[in-house]
Amino acid sequence: MGDINIDNLTESCDRRNLNEMLLGYDLSRLDIPATRITNHSQTSIDFVCTNVKETDINTKVQKTGLSDHTAQLCTIFTDIKNRIPTQTKKRLFNSRTVQELKQNLQAQDWTPVTFENNVETAYQAFSGIFQHSMNIACPPKIIKKKKYPVKNIWDNESQALKLSYLEAMNRELITGHPDDKKETVRRKKLYDQKLKTLRKQYNEDFIVESDNKSKAMWSIINNERKEKSTKNALECLKINEDISDSPQVIANHLNNFFATIADRTLNKTRNGAVPLL
Repeated sequence: MGDINIDNLTESCDRRNLNEMLLGYDLSRLDIPATRITNHSQTSIDFVCTNVKETDINTKVQKTGLSDHTAQLCTIFTDIKNRIPTQTKKRLFNSRTVQELKQNLQAQDWTPVTFENNVETAYQAFSGIFQHSMNIACPPKIIKKKKYPVKNIWDNESQALKLSYLEAMNRELITGHPDDKKETVRRKKLYDQKLKTLRKQYNEDFIVESDNKSKAMWSIINNERKEKSTKNALECLKINEDISDSPQVIANHLNNFFATIADRTLNKTRNGAVPLL
C-alpha cells in the first residue's frame, strides 16, 4: 500500500497505533528501507503488510523513476511447482451459430409459453426451450486460456536513456538544485519519447508479421482500451425523472421493471400478438 504518510523509520504514536490495528487483522508491517527520498529527508511512508511468516516473503525497494516514491517488490516463497492451466466454460457465438439458433427457435412449439396463464410457469417453459436451442446451436465448451508472451519492446538505447534519467534524478534528490531538476525533466522526456517510438514500432511489426492482420489490429486496439478503461459499474440510474445512487433502490427498480415487462409481454401474446424472435 502506498503513501500512508506514517513513517516506519521514526517512532511515533501513529506508527504504534497503525501496527496495533494491523495486528487486530493478523497482519504485520514489514521493515523496508526509505521509499521517498529528497535532498533534505528520507522516509518510509509506503508499506508492505502480510499475514504469512516473514521468512516466507522477501521484500525490496527499487528506484524506477515513475514517481518520487520507490517501487516495493514482494516475493512469496511457496511449494507450488506446476501451475494448473486456467480453464473456463463459454459458448462460442459467430454468424453461423447465431443463424442456427434463430432457425431452432423458429421451429420450436411456443404454445406452452403463449397459452400459459401462470407467469412463472410460462417463464420456465420459455427458459427450457431457449436453453435447449442454445445447447444445440452453441453448446458450452471448455476453453483453455492462452498464455501470451510478455511484450519486450525495450532495446539497449532505451535502457541507456533510463539509466541516464535515473542518474539525473538521483543527483536532483541529493542537491535539490533547479538546474539539476531541469536536466532530470529533459532526460525523462527523451526516455518517454523513445518508449513511444519503440511501442509504435512493436505494434507495426506485430501487424506485419501476423497472418490475420485484422485480428492483430483489433488485438492492439482492445489492449489499448483495457489500459485506458475506467470502471463500468452502475453508479446511478434515472428513475421517474429522479437520479438515484442507492444500490437498493436501483435493484428494486430493475427487478420491478423485468417483472412487469414479462407480464406485459405475456398479455400481448394472449391478445394475439406474435412474439418476435
